[in-house]
Amino acid sequence: AIPPTTDPSLARPRPLVRRRRSASTRAIYMSSEQLLPGKDSTMTTDGGSSSTAASGNSALSNATPEQMKEMMAMLQTMQTSESSASGGESSRPPSGATANAYSLPLHRLPPLPSACHPVRRFVTANRRLSTILACAVGFFMAYSLAHSHSGSRTDAYGAPVALSSGETKKGLMSDFVIKSPFAKQDDLLYYNVPGKTGADSTEQSALPRSSYPDGGAAVCFLVTSSHKDVSDIQTALHSLAFLQGDQNRNLPPSPILVFNEGDLSQEQILAMVSSTNRPIAFPKVDFSKFPDGFNPDDFDKGPQFKVAERKPWGYYQMIRFWVSGIWYHPAVERFETIMRMDSDSCFKKPNEYLPHMAHDHIVYHSQFVGVESEAGKEYLNGLFDFTKEYLARINRFPGNAMLWNFIETTWGSKGTLPLFRTNLEISSKAFMTRSDVDAWHRALTEEEPFGMFRFRWGDAVTRFIEAAVFATDETTLTMKAEGYEHKNGCSWVEVEKALQENGLL
Repeated sequence: AIPPTTDPSLARPRPLVRRRRSASTRAIYMSSEQLLPGKDSTMTTDGGSSSTAASGNSALSNATPEQMKEMMAMLQTMQTSESSASGGESSRPPSGATANAYSLPLHRLPPLPSACHPVRRFVTANRRLSTILACAVGFFMAYSLAHSHSGSRTDAYGAPVALSSGETKKGLMSDFVIKSPFAKQDDLLYYNVPGKTGADSTEQSALPRSSYPDGGAAVCFLVTSSHKDVSDIQTALHSLAFLQGDQNRNLPPSPILVFNEGDLSQEQILAMVSSTNRPIAFPKVDFSKFPDGFNPDDFDKGPQFKVAERKPWGYYQMIRFWVSGIWYHPAVERFETIMRMDSDSCFKKPNEYLPHMAHDHIVYHSQFVGVESEAGKEYLNGLFDFTKEYLARINRFPGNAMLWNFIETTWGSKGTLPLFRTNLEISSKAFMTRSDVDAWHRALTEEEPFGMFRFRWGDAVTRFIEAAVFATDETTLTMKAEGYEHKNGCSWVEVEKALQENGLL
């Protein structure tokens, strides 16, 4: 024992702290009082109050070693019995375990619900193992939090996608575009650029941004080098004189983009240039490439659907281009409204708003023309089930309840699906490149099960589903565009006659 100090200045009175003792602690405390000498205790047993009288003011003597051992034995006995009563089983510490002032007090858990008693018993019986597990869990949680926002991304189904070699991590604002006056402009060259006349009109030059700022409209075609396609598009280009949407908005004539595979002759190009007075360019596409993971050689008999004067996979690549490819082609980067038109189509009456949207809030416009025919049902294999499963995986409800109900009813009663006449469609590029719509496009053409390539899911049907799911009734227009015709009546002679009757020649 350390003798008390005799220097009054060094003496520190201990603060009185009142602690609530448990029943077992109170019992041990009372027993220890009886063991200590110089202390007289009296206790009534008949229900009355107990009284204790100290024998004068004499100092208490220290407890003997035998008394301390007896106190410790009583304390261990009381703790063991209390643990057995609360847990139903003995929770004795493992043999050889001793108290350590620096060990984690995981065996001294606060009162827990009854459902957590097994956990408490496990921790009590395995203090060292519990400490190791707690440290491991804490390290894992800290590591997960540190790497949870480290630039990871997900695919269409929400699965993580690893960054490829050489690819940089994208930040929160990586998709925010700030246009710089020093940025490189598109290098696509156009014919019939305003301001050039005579022989100069057949020379190529860039489209001036002073007259054609970003966000305008463009008329888009896709042609092959076949004589029929070139002849048909000449008539279609000639009929664009019926479109009055530009002049009604006090805008210059919207340009024309004729996408091709780079196999057009100069004679064919000049024949198309001479068929219109609008600026016209001929951007190229590459249809020799297929989506990653799709091997065209897996088909023993080649594609199921063939079109005369087209390459074996040409029609499939055409669908893929209009569904998911055109929106990211450099040629359409500066445009917002894309009017797609087939080469075998034409106009024979004036249209007051094309090639722009009829209303500014519309994001998609194409004519509803009924349902897929009996001959076309074979190209709907798995499409409806695929769509329902896709919606379930992305946890989405259709935006246009009326169109979606029509889809379900048509499939359930007739085994077919409704469609648009996508030979002419006007689309908002902002809508088509929206993240959820873009993911849908990629699921159709770029990812397993490659339904567009394997089953020839057509763009006319998938566009109807797209409008029902991702657009709304207020943002979709399904009426026929005034003056538009497809195939029938689209000869050069008939279009020429219609232009003369309306005074447009």
